[in-house]
Amino acid sequence: MLKLPVKKCFFLAKVCVLLMLVVTILSLFEQWRGGKRAARAQFTDAMEEEYERQILEDEARIIPGLGEGGAAAYLSPAEKALGAASEKKYAINTYLSDRISFNRTLKGYRGQDPASEFVYLKEIILVDDNSTLPALRGKLSHYVRTRLPPGLVRVVRLPDRSGLIRARQTGARVAKGDVLVFLDSHCEGAPDWLRPLLQRLKHAPHAVVKPIIDMVEAKTFEYEHGSNAVNFERHLSPNGRTCCRVGLTRARLAGARFAGGDVLIFLDAHCEGQPDWLRPLLQRVKDQSTAVVVPIIDALVFLDAHCEGGPDWLRPLLQRLRHKRDAVVTPVIDVVHETTFQLDADHQHFQNEHPLVEVLCFSSMTSIKRNKSSIVPAGLASCRGAVM
Repeated sequence: MLKLPVKKCFFLAKVCVLLMLVVTILSLFEQWRGGKRAARAQFTDAMEEEYERQILEDEARIIPGLGEGGAAAYLSPAEKALGAASEKKYAINTYLSDRISFNRTLKGYRGQDPASEFVYLKEIILVDDNSTLPALRGKLSHYVRTRLPPGLVRVVRLPDRSGLIRARQTGARVAKGDVLVFLDSHCEGAPDWLRPLLQRLKHAPHAVVKPIIDMVEAKTFEYEHGSNAVNFERHLSPNGRTCCRVGLTRARLAGARFAGGDVLIFLDAHCEGQPDWLRPLLQRVKDQSTAVVVPIIDALVFLDAHCEGGPDWLRPLLQRLRHKRDAVVTPVIDVVHETTFQLDADHQHFQNEHPLVEVLCFSSMTSIKRNKSSIVPAGLASCRGAVM
C-alpha cells in the first residue's frame, strides 16, 4: 500500500493554488493594460485622423500659382471683408495667406546660383511661445511629422508665455549647429540667401551679420525685390566690435530711428523684466501719449572694481530700503590695506581717515555734509535711514 506524506501534499497544493492565483491576476492585469493601450491608440489614431483632415482642408484652400515668385495676390471683392477681419484679429491677412502656397518660391538675386543646395542647413527649430491658437498645437506637430523631412524640423514648446527674447534664447540653447539664424514667423527667404552671410562669418567668426531685408507688402504679400526700405549694414572691426563708439545716447537715438512701433522702450544690457512689467507703462502712455515713463526699479547697488563684500553685507541695506523705499543707503565700509590686502574690520579706522559722510534724501533732494558728528539736524530726521 502506497503511503503519501500528507504534509508534503498539502504544501504542494497550496503552491499550485498560489501559482494559479498569480497567473490569473497577471492575466487580468495584462488584459486591462492591453485594453487601455488599445483605447489610447484608438484615441491617438482618431486625433491623427482629425489633424490629417484639417491639413487636407488647408491644402485644398491653396490656389495654385497665387503669389508665386513673389507676385502680388488679391482677393475677390466678396472676400476682402474676410481678409480685413483676419488682419484685424491676427495683425496679418491670414485669409489671403492661407490661399498662398506654404513654400512659395521667391525671385532670387542676380549673380547668385539658384541651383545651390542648402547642404549647410543643420536643422530648423520652431519655438512655440505657449500659443493659444489650436492650429499651432497637435496640428502643427502632425504637419511636421508627415510633410517635412525626418529630423530636419523640431518643435520646442514653452510651458508659459515668455516673450520673443526668451523664446529665442530657448531655441539657441537646444540648437546643435555652429551658426544661429533667427527668423520671425513672417519671414521668407529668397533662393541662396544664407550663403553670403555664412561667407562673412567665415572671415569674421565674431561678427553679427544680417541680410538685406526686402519687403513683403502687407496687403497683397507682393515681394518687393531690391527695396531700400530697410537696407543698412553694421561695419565691424576684425575683433567683432563696432569700429567707433558713439556713446549711450547716440546709440539709443540710432535705434529709435529704425524703430517702427508707436512706443519706444530703452533697456540697458543688464536689465531683466518681471512678468507683465510693460502693461502699466503702456497704460500710462495711453492716458498721456506725450509722457516719458519709467518702471519701478527695485534696488540698484553700485560697487567699484576694488570692492569686496563681507558675509551677508547686503541684507541690512535691503532691510533699510524695505522700510524707506526712497532712501540712499551705504554699508559700513571697512578698509583693505593697499599693500598687504589685509582687512581692517574696525570701521572706526575708516571714520577717522574719512570724516565726511554724505546724507541724501530723495524726497527733499537735500544734501549736507557733517564732520565727525553723530547729530542729525531736525530737518533731516526723515532721512535718518539714509546713513548706516
